[in-house]
Amino acid sequence: MLHLTRGLRVIVLTQSVASDAGDTRVFNDKQGHSEARREPKTASPVYYDGECDDNGSRLGGRAVMNDPIHEAVSTAVEEVLQPLAQLAMEMQIGASDFIRLIEQTFIRAVEQDAALAGRSRPGASAVAARSGLTRQRVSQLRSTGSGKKSQASERRPQTLRILSAWKMDPKFSDRFGVAKVLPVRGPVSFNALVKRHGSGLRARSILKELERIKAVRFTKARHVEMIQRADLDDARKAQAIRDLGEFGREFLETLTHNVLNPETPRYHRRVVGRHVKEQEVPRLIRDAASQAGVWALALQDAITDNSVTVKPGPSAQKSTRLSGHFFISEQPSVVHAVASPRPKRPPSVKARKVKQG
Repeated sequence: MLHLTRGLRVIVLTQSVASDAGDTRVFNDKQGHSEARREPKTASPVYYDGECDDNGSRLGGRAVMNDPIHEAVSTAVEEVLQPLAQLAMEMQIGASDFIRLIEQTFIRAVEQDAALAGRSRPGASAVAARSGLTRQRVSQLRSTGSGKKSQASERRPQTLRILSAWKMDPKFSDRFGVAKVLPVRGPVSFNALVKRHGSGLRARSILKELERIKAVRFTKARHVEMIQRADLDDARKAQAIRDLGEFGREFLETLTHNVLNPETPRYHRRVVGRHVKEQEVPRLIRDAASQAGVWALALQDAITDNSVTVKPGPSAQKSTRLSGHFFISEQPSVVHAVASPRPKRPPSVKARKVKQG
């Protein structure tokens, strides 16, 4: 007999991204304050049995990797790529396009390593030596790289994130995922929605922008109502996919940093309930979400306070992009039946007589 349950995982993560190699700060559970760190390692743990020149080009030999490490890396990559492959197929992106995106990511990773180390952009030969791609392929992918984003696309995310949160946060939507009509102020209001999900932006500015793009309207009672539009739904889905890339990268960068820099880990905490009763899952998620909301608001206030924010000046300044995540993972799990032990049979009358004799 099988018992189906849910594996409940809660992950709390804070991550820092330095704008320069010399300035990286993190929150760590072993200390109560931020602390300056040395430059983190970012290179892939692949070693060559030949030497490299100053640009990173291989002079001879082939790539070698410890078998247990190679197996662990392969397994981890498969785990990460599987949900992304499912998403790609849902979005009608085939394997060939997916592979091209992976190749471009290898090139960007090599370029980022060089930038963090203060070196110039590596040439095609250096990229090929690190990534395993051919020089011709590197040049081809670089020539077909994506262009710069428009200013409009940079302005859209915050408004779309507010609309998505409005429909997904149970405090501001009903059980069917329909956004509630909200007063402007109050404990459950549009201002409260922006305070929770607006990354420190002013509710008035968000409301004006949503009115401009005709995503909301005022009722006769001067409450804010979301306008359901197909094009907005498509835009919200597109923004959710962009968020997947941004948030997933922050999470993976933190875990990768901890693998390569065990002596200076970034804060990460994971707790797992492997076999949670189905009927208890909604309550546990509700309680966790409520507590996480309080934590998120406190962290948001702390990291956006004027006293810790670098102000623009006449020259460029170093700063750190600090973010925190809380999410719950739900996966079906199985509790296998345990065979009950057989009861011991009492000895027969003949056996007792022999024993007595």
